[in-house]
Amino acid sequence: MIIKHLSRRQFSVLAGRLFAGLTAFFSFGGCSVPSPGNKSFSDLAAKIAGDVITRDHENYTARRRSLTWQLLKTNREPDAIVQAESVNDVINTVKFAGQNGMKVGIRTGGHSWVSSAVRDGGLVLDMSRFRDLEVDAENKMAVVGPAIYARELATVLGRQGLGFPTAHCSTVPMGGYLLGGGQGWNWGSWNGAACNSVLGLDAVTAQGELIRVDEDNYSDLLWAARGSGPGFPAVVTNYRLKLYDLPRAMHMSSYTWPLQDTLAVSEWLPEVGLTLSDKVELFMFLSGLPEPVDGVTKAVNVSAVAFTDTEDEAREILSPLQAARSVAQPFALDEVSPTSFHDLFNLIDVSFPPCRVAADTFYFDLSMREVMEHYVDHFATAPSPMTNVLCEVKPKPIKLYDTAYSMRRLTFLSPYSFWMDEKEDEQNIAWLKRTQEILAPLSAGHFVSEADLEASPERAQRSFSEASWQKIQAVKDKYDPDGVFHTFLGH
Repeated sequence: MIIKHLSRRQFSVLAGRLFAGLTAFFSFGGCSVPSPGNKSFSDLAAKIAGDVITRDHENYTARRRSLTWQLLKTNREPDAIVQAESVNDVINTVKFAGQNGMKVGIRTGGHSWVSSAVRDGGLVLDMSRFRDLEVDAENKMAVVGPAIYARELATVLGRQGLGFPTAHCSTVPMGGYLLGGGQGWNWGSWNGAACNSVLGLDAVTAQGELIRVDEDNYSDLLWAARGSGPGFPAVVTNYRLKLYDLPRAMHMSSYTWPLQDTLAVSEWLPEVGLTLSDKVELFMFLSGLPEPVDGVTKAVNVSAVAFTDTEDEAREILSPLQAARSVAQPFALDEVSPTSFHDLFNLIDVSFPPCRVAADTFYFDLSMREVMEHYVDHFATAPSPMTNVLCEVKPKPIKLYDTAYSMRRLTFLSPYSFWMDEKEDEQNIAWLKRTQEILAPLSAGHFVSEADLEASPERAQRSFSEASWQKIQAVKDKYDPDGVFHTFLGH
């Protein structure tokens, strides 16, 4: 039910805004290198079916800007942008780069808010045309191109009663999402991070060789593909994924309080988290409200999604959240409402129009309340009403597999400064920088896919365990000894 002044339509808008922080939760400049002349680029263009856009091309600026989904565009300028149409295009482009001493940035959907693939000098290899999608429903497997988006995959699989832990935002492509680990929907029931469900892949190496990667072939590359993000030393042309049975009766509960109640809510959150089934995905958000409610302009929200097969089961496993009614006084709540992946994607997307973004991610060994004691007052000063912070707590022991994805802690915060007007860049970026100053000294690490990798040279390394970091470097040295592919931004 909805209580107080919010209609169901208003609550949907509110929940969507609060859920916008998920967009990136569960979904990468640089140094100059010698540039070949136009004749060399002409040689490349003659060998491939795709476009080669150099700096002197009339469409270069528009194409460069289009490589990044957000509206705050990077000023970094590659020497060329190559649109690959086929595996042969990828092979020829990588060989060309190696022969000319150029570095390659790999771009799929451009959902990296820091534009990791776009560097000064070298070239960007645009993989956005790699959109194969084949489903083997009987064996619960799929072959998926890196440019397939989350909603597309979920829709095709859903028609066959299957699912996969896609990104929370519908417009995140599988390529960078899976390489970064993939903190996706229903990971409690679907084998944890999405990268754990990557069975294998096809990739083009730095030497321009197409290889098939799985547990029996190039297993160290498969290990790296499961979470190394921008540190992966090859170009993925498709993934082979393990699929799961689709929950048939998903439901959601959501509770919202004034921001002043954040400490009480964050004290309660891990307590209720310990009692919840693994089929429940639990989040807390700090957010501005789309419309003031009794003078309240910023709020704290707790939302939970139950991935179940019956409504009765959903009600049972969401019932511990009813204790939220006695945690201060929520001014809005909506309990055990039917939902679907389509609905969840819409809930996020409606509140996440094209905008300007500055963000970062932080893991903590501290409790959520301890983190909020340091941070909530600063959130109250956020200059944009669109700005939000995704907060997650994992009170139960976290199982980490032997993969490059290796950074998890008790508490997670992902602050997103969202705004629209270019004139407001300075104040919103400054707010995010102050967030970093407050949280960085307290944190134990970062999530590589959404971290501000330019904030410090240590950002990338602190996105992994020390053992994983060392192995990532060893795998890169083995497969890309000449450094054909760009590594982590800022490192």
